[in-house]
Amino acid sequence: MRRHRRCRVFASASGHCGCNTLFKRATFIIHRKEVEAARAGCRSPGLSRREWEQSAPTDVIEGERDVFGDGRIVLVPLPGHTPGTTGALVALDRSGAFLLASDTVTLRSTLDTGVVPKNTWNADALLKSLAEVKRIEAGGAKILCGHDAAQWATLRKGADAYE
Repeated sequence: MRRHRRCRVFASASGHCGCNTLFKRATFIIHRKEVEAARAGCRSPGLSRREWEQSAPTDVIEGERDVFGDGRIVLVPLPGHTPGTTGALVALDRSGAFLLASDTVTLRSTLDTGVVPKNTWNADALLKSLAEVKRIEAGGAKILCGHDAAQWATLRKGADAYE
C-alpha cells in the first residue's frame, strides 16, 4: 500500500467525533449534511460546534469520495444514524475489501435483522443505507461494525493485522 505523508481523519460524525483539536496535522473530511446538522444545533453527541468549527483544514463532501484518487479508500455516504454518517470502503492488497460501517451498522445483528436502533436520526434513511451496505458486502467486502464487541474479538490485530 502506498504511504501518504499527511494524516487524514475521516470525520463521519457517526455520533462520536470529539477531541478533533488533538489531530494537529489532519484534514477533516466531513459530509455537508453533517456540518449543517452541527451548525443547526443538533444535540447528538459529537455534533457540537466547538468540535467542528476549528482551524484544522476541512474538506466538505457532498457524496461519495475517493480520498486519494486510487480506489484504495472511498468514502460512502450512509445516512440514517445521523444526516451525514459516512463509511469508508478500504481496499487492502492482500486481505481484500473492508467497509468501515461506522454507526450505520453498530452491531452485526442490525444488518442481519434490519431492526433500526433507537438512536437513529432517520429510520427510512438508515434502512436504505443498510441495503447499500448489503450490496457492498455482496460484492465481496467484509463489513466492520462500529461497536460490535463479538466481531472485534474475531478480528486479527497487532502483528497479525490485515494487509
